[in-house]
Amino acid sequence: ECLCTMITILDKNIVYVIAANNKDFINIYNRNESLCQHTIMNDKPMLLNNPEIDIRYYNLAQIKKYNIKFYFGTPIKSINNNNLGTLCCIDTNVRTVSVSQYSIISKLTNIISKIIENQNDYFI
Repeated sequence: ECLCTMITILDKNIVYVIAANNKDFINIYNRNESLCQHTIMNDKPMLLNNPEIDIRYYNLAQIKKYNIKFYFGTPIKSINNNNLGTLCCIDTNVRTVSVSQYSIISKLTNIISKIIENQNDYFI
């Protein structure tokens, strides 16, 4: 029910949106302009409501362009336990994440990690 759910891969300077349920978001973004860069800095999911009022995020271009009020992202891990990217959801409305939604996102993130690892040795 969110505006967009995405799978991203991050490198040193770029965020690659490799899959999304909204084609407008399949793109390449500057890493320093993304919320995903903050998600992969930790091993835990990141939940943000109203990121536009947080000094760490309010100037990010995507926050302004899409009027993002909700972000929930989980790190996608490599076989070596490195964070490769994210599975994330964004919306223009403030939202909560239920226990069952959290569980589904966690399971999907694990599946995505395994698929990426099996598809390309570059990410190991």
